[in-house]
Amino acid sequence: MTVLEQDALTLSKDELANFDVVVNAFSTSPAEADNHQKLAEHLVHRLGGDQRLLVILGAGSLLDGADDHLVVDDIKKTPGADAWIAIPEGQKKELDYLRTVSGIDWVGISPSYTFKPRPASDQMLVGNDHLLRNDAGESYTTAGTMAKAMVAEILHPAHHRECFTVANS
Repeated sequence: MTVLEQDALTLSKDELANFDVVVNAFSTSPAEADNHQKLAEHLVHRLGGDQRLLVILGAGSLLDGADDHLVVDDIKKTPGADAWIAIPEGQKKELDYLRTVSGIDWVGISPSYTFKPRPASDQMLVGNDHLLRNDAGESYTTAGTMAKAMVAEILHPAHHRECFTVANS
């Protein structure tokens, strides 16, 4: 396995040419949240048709409730969200952009509402555009479960030009 460690916005087509899959797990400050979409655009324009782009998104772009509202609208109601809401909004814009892309095989992966730094679950819930909840009504994804889903998608591609979500069962 080859790993490039550098500013992702400076990656060239030649530097990316030997990769079958590129994973975008970009994180930034709220002040630079527009870089989510900028990086997606940068990578899309530098990858070839036989390469895949996997993008780690947030839960904000998922739908929830009987009215299918965006989860980012719920996140905005969180006390103190004004300080960081630009991040889930930037990730939503990133997904909106990706949904216009047809030249490469991309996939977005979203965790559930809460993301926890814990190992993978023995079983995971997998969905498409809607926020997932387990039998206890909890909506969370651990880092281990997200990693497990990402590796499974790399080894056995099941999603193409779409977003999917995972949650701990």
